[in-house]
Amino acid sequence: MSVLVLVGITLALSVVVLGGPPKVLLLRESIVTGLIGIVFIVSALIGWPLLYMLLRGTLAQFDQRDQTVPVEGAAGTLARASAQLQEHSAKPWFRHIMSVTTVLCGCILLAEMAARIVLITHLPTERVLLLTPILGYGAAVCIGLVTFLYFVPTIRRNVNLEEEAASVSQLRQS
Repeated sequence: MSVLVLVGITLALSVVVLGGPPKVLLLRESIVTGLIGIVFIVSALIGWPLLYMLLRGTLAQFDQRDQTVPVEGAAGTLARASAQLQEHSAKPWFRHIMSVTTVLCGCILLAEMAARIVLITHLPTERVLLLTPILGYGAAVCIGLVTFLYFVPTIRRNVNLEEEAASVSQLRQS
């Protein structure tokens, strides 16, 4: 992620230094969004979904080392999420879900880039400036929908299937 930020800063500085028409300045943000989308997709295809890495890094700070004192509120929820992430990270179904989610998010970012490029090339700058924030929020909403309509329910379904299989296994052993 740091490399992406540095590339974005480098692109921004090069565009500012080189100058140029306003449409070129507007394209800079689209290019960065597209690069992030490509990195997401490639990372999932090579088996290291960037979304998993970002989630693991974010939740690591909430890892509850002292299990004797329960953490409450948002910190408690994040500590439980960190524990569940560690618990499921080695499971093939979880890695598959993370890969699919990462690819979906990457595709959303590429679609946002494509839509921005179409707007920038076909509309006056004033209209582009009005519409691009809507595109950004729309992409964020789509990523949220992927999370709540695919990622979370699919994980819950797989956890339930594991629990059912474990209980059936226990019944057969009894």
